[in-house]
Amino acid sequence: MGLKINFGKGGLKGFVIQHAEKGIFGMVLVLVAAFIYSSATQETVEQGESPNSLKGGASGALNTLQSGNPWAALAPERLGKVDDYPALAQNARQPVDDAAYRGTTPWIKDLIPRQQKRQDPEVYAPLKAEAEAGVFAVMTRITKPDDAWVGDKDATVEQPKEKPKPKPKKERRPRGGGMYDEMMGSGGGATGMSGYGEEMGMPMDYGSEMGGMMPGGYGTGMTAGKRTLGQFYIKHYLSQGYRPTVGLGAVGVAARSFPVVAVKALVPFEKQWEEYERALASATGYSPMHDIPKYLLFVAERAEVSDDPNSPPQWKTVSNSRFAMEWALKNYAGVPPEMADEAYLLPGTLTMPVPPVLLQPYDALALHSEIPRRKLGPHLAMGQSGAPEAAKEGQEEPAAPQPSADFSEGLPQIPAAGAPGVGGYGMAPGMGSGMGYPGGDMTYGTDAGMYGGAPGMEGSGSAGGYYPGPSGGMPGGYGMPGAYGMPGVNQPVVKYKMIRFFDFTAEPGKSYQYRVRVMIEDPNRPQDRNSEPNPRILDQAVSDRLAKVIADDEAYIKTNRKPRRTSWRQTEWSEPSNIVTVVSPERFVGGGATSARSVKLTLTGPSVELEEAKGKVVTVVWDRRRATEVPAEREVLRGAFLDFTDKADVLQPLTLQIKRIEDFNFATDAFVADLRGGEPLLVDVGTSKEETPLPVPGEYLVVDGDGRLIVCNEVNDAEDYRRLLFIEDRPAGGAASAAGGYDAYPGGYPTYGAGS
Repeated sequence: MGLKINFGKGGLKGFVIQHAEKGIFGMVLVLVAAFIYSSATQETVEQGESPNSLKGGASGALNTLQSGNPWAALAPERLGKVDDYPALAQNARQPVDDAAYRGTTPWIKDLIPRQQKRQDPEVYAPLKAEAEAGVFAVMTRITKPDDAWVGDKDATVEQPKEKPKPKPKKERRPRGGGMYDEMMGSGGGATGMSGYGEEMGMPMDYGSEMGGMMPGGYGTGMTAGKRTLGQFYIKHYLSQGYRPTVGLGAVGVAARSFPVVAVKALVPFEKQWEEYERALASATGYSPMHDIPKYLLFVAERAEVSDDPNSPPQWKTVSNSRFAMEWALKNYAGVPPEMADEAYLLPGTLTMPVPPVLLQPYDALALHSEIPRRKLGPHLAMGQSGAPEAAKEGQEEPAAPQPSADFSEGLPQIPAAGAPGVGGYGMAPGMGSGMGYPGGDMTYGTDAGMYGGAPGMEGSGSAGGYYPGPSGGMPGGYGMPGAYGMPGVNQPVVKYKMIRFFDFTAEPGKSYQYRVRVMIEDPNRPQDRNSEPNPRILDQAVSDRLAKVIADDEAYIKTNRKPRRTSWRQTEWSEPSNIVTVVSPERFVGGGATSARSVKLTLTGPSVELEEAKGKVVTVVWDRRRATEVPAEREVLRGAFLDFTDKADVLQPLTLQIKRIEDFNFATDAFVADLRGGEPLLVDVGTSKEETPLPVPGEYLVVDGDGRLIVCNEVNDAEDYRRLLFIEDRPAGGAASAAGGYDAYPGGYPTYGAGS
């Protein structure tokens, strides 16, 4: 049973109302009692102490302060807390960094934007110099008759005595015979094309003397027993080199052998453009037409690499833009189609024309490893111009230009961009110059032109091909794409521009390195005085530099009495190129092999070799006088020397006639160290192996005159083997249609089988 509390009438509320004052009074009594208790328990003054004693103690302390040395007690504490006031004063003098307090929006904006003064943009040196060397046949202009082929007769086809060929008919042959009709002596030209002699009103045998060079003259195969090139051979093997449209009838043209070193480097065009914008775009007096990089010319040096690796290179000037262009104007008898993308070229200024290399691909000479190839259409790849104006016999040759790096009298005028009435390298014939030349009045761009040609112009030259006159005009070969330096264009479209020139003075057997630098127009002292900026808007460093340049020009004029205006700046030298060596193109090509023949003395006894293995090797040497490869096939055994004298059928590089050289000396000092191949191939037939008529390809190990090991393989050398020996393919399915030849196949050429 729980405990119950009775609060009386009114419950708890009534109880509190009636007795609250009693509780408050009780609490007051408790507090009073606590106060009285604390007062009674407080500590009292110790016995013996009185006010007089306290007064005496205070007087003693005062005497101590007045007569004693209180610093001895205070010094340790006070000295440890004194700051380095000189250092604090020095820090107080430093300005306060307001970066933390600076606002993003200025309180007062400039009514006119402030512009910086004109600075000197940094000029960047060329990059990644590359060199490629070789010996080539170059189509050149001559002033004396070419006697290199005097005494060499046309190569003839040895006809079997039991099947003599009928004599060709004397009467005029109809046009349009098929290729196989031509091979059998029916003459004429290719399908659907007339012969050169007919078209020009000449005797029909003129085309034969030309070796089928003119349109319609290819593919004659065999005429009156002479060996000539077939249509397939020309299209398959000669489509990559330069093919001129000139033959024996042109005077003043010849194929000459040259050691050629192609030197290529890259100008950081995009980076240079950005540097010009950084230094000049925000400066006072900025002109988007004039304040752009304008390359004027290059200078190249060459150093012969010695055997001593510690010997410093001896650099000598080998070429510059003017020298390279003058050499090309004087010697080139044609300009091959450009292989590089034209957006990366500055024709006539930094990029020199490719020499007319005959019979061989010139890709390695024309292209830098980082420059893309130009996409050529079939009409450009096959239809190449080339006939120069005939030089007068006995005409005195002009003095050969010499490369120089001395520009004390100003930069040379480059005869590359064309002159009024002369087809220029980079513009069509007859156009006026649109870019100007270093050393003359610079007029970059015209109303309709651009830096190197007209907008969108390809610069294909005249319709009749390349005909430089006595003044030496270059063809309109390399039109520059897109408006370089024209209004509205404020950035380049490519990263690099290519420097390219060719050294024809290298000596075979020697090794070289090359380096280049470029001259670029000074935007703060251009060639055109009307475009020169006001000196008041130049930066102080620019003014100091130009003051020295002007003083040097004035001193030169006073001393030499010749005008000079230094309006260019030159870059540093590029890094040296790779080391190249001009090596004479001597090589060896492997043909088929015959395995050794042996017999067994008894059924179970040993075998005796009756005849050792042998094969065929084509030895190829370069004839500098005739500027062509001379091949000769030789049957060889192990240990056979490849030094011999024999007749050779060679290709005249200019006329494409097959000539026969009697008693040519092949002095190679090479020998065949080993050979193998010729055994019948085996194929699996069920559980046994069966021999096939196909032999194992021949392989040869040749040691050349320098002791190098050269491996020749019949499979890998098949194309060169057929090209060098003029082996013409025939359709596998029999002779082609007499009416149409190879052109009768609408889907292309048929499958080719065994050679003739």
